[in-house]
Amino acid sequence: ATPTPTSTESAASPTPSATATAEPGVLTLSTTALALGTNASSSSFVLTNTGGSAVDYQLSSNVGWLTAGPSTGSVAAGKTARISVRADRSRVAEGNSSGTIAVTWASGSGKVAVSLTEERDPSVGRPSSSNPTCDNQTVQVRANVTDASGLRSVRLTWNGPNGSGSATMSRSSGSRWVAQMGPFTFGGNITMRVTATDQRGNTATSSAGSASSTPCPG
Repeated sequence: ATPTPTSTESAASPTPSATATAEPGVLTLSTTALALGTNASSSSFVLTNTGGSAVDYQLSSNVGWLTAGPSTGSVAAGKTARISVRADRSRVAEGNSSGTIAVTWASGSGKVAVSLTEERDPSVGRPSSSNPTCDNQTVQVRANVTDASGLRSVRLTWNGPNGSGSATMSRSSGSRWVAQMGPFTFGGNITMRVTATDQRGNTATSSAGSASSTPCPG
């Protein structure tokens, strides 16, 4: 009898499938600078995750008047997150200010520079004076005027029975400014105002002050 051949080949083992590894998450910022100008107090930027894994982020500010939020969060792969930025203008000095929002995550970081300009008008008090008389036809006018950036000019204007006039005021002490008003030879009501301009060009005018002149006899 012919012997039956015996197979020496073993059954092929299945090849193990490769395990896919997700690309690490990477954040990109939509901008690196925000300019709020002279009026805006808020703005925003966008974080985009261009990688294949979620990214946890954290925000911080280097100045007290500037905040951003959400201050912490996670951006899923291929998704975005909008970050709100807010400036507290009451906490900045007049002029130009800048701060930085830092964004950090496990594998990187980014920064957004934020700038603004704060303008404030001078503070101008209502002017006051004594009443002109026949013996004292020219009187001194006083007003309190202040400004954080410094004052360029302070000017008094008036309108009365002798017509209108104006005079440059000078600082007498502290915040008090003075100027001479008159002369008034006719009797009647006088209205006066003070206009101040600061070193940055901001201007403000006081509310009206009043006086009354007494006519000379005859």
